[in-house]
Amino acid sequence: KIFWIKVEYIGIVSLAPLWLLFSLTYTHKDKWGSGWYKFAIWIIPIISYLLVITNDYHHLHYLNISYSFETPGFQLVLAHGPGFYLFTAYSYLLLMIGTIALIWAIINFPQVYRKQSAAIIIGALIPWIVNLIYILDFTSGYDPTPFAFSVTAIIYYWALFRLDLLNVIPIARSMMIESMRDGMFVLDSNDLIVDINPAAARIFGLSEPDKAVGQPAGVILSDYPELVEKYSRVF
Repeated sequence: KIFWIKVEYIGIVSLAPLWLLFSLTYTHKDKWGSGWYKFAIWIIPIISYLLVITNDYHHLHYLNISYSFETPGFQLVLAHGPGFYLFTAYSYLLLMIGTIALIWAIINFPQVYRKQSAAIIIGALIPWIVNLIYILDFTSGYDPTPFAFSVTAIIYYWALFRLDLLNVIPIARSMMIESMRDGMFVLDSNDLIVDINPAAARIFGLSEPDKAVGQPAGVILSDYPELVEKYSRVF
């Protein structure tokens, strides 16, 4: 049983980082921090896994491991240590960041992709909520999290084949706009910039185009007053 705990933790420590990477890639936010986070987010999971496989020497992840002779199969009774709670808090942090990214997608993506994002969020939250119930010791030591993933699998199966989850269209559209040579920026009804591609950033001399998002077009284009005047009344 202890051997298989060490084996299953390969998947456990990988789940939250992979969730974050997937969420940021799906919502086209994966360029944040020039990609350094893709390596940094694995530091704590790797340390946590090392703590698990060497727990007999320090008991930082599990304070104590015993057996329950009153349950079928001699169920393990695990007393969690500080390493476990640190890893759990970190995993929930990554879950929260990824979920916020998907909520952003629900708000900003076209209607057809909002259902996809909602299905991803619901499917991901079910096992995490069940796992939280287990951590709070409301299940008498029994961990139902693996069974919750079965529900997640059903939801994702439905999303994959009914909602065209992971459809290449939004990704292809993003790649096209990002690589096109013509400058393009999008304004909302209040003339605030909501999107700008690299070509437009170069044309207008913006070293940090992301900071232009949310700014009035008149401010960003202050060096081009005749352009602002010419198109300010175009609807």
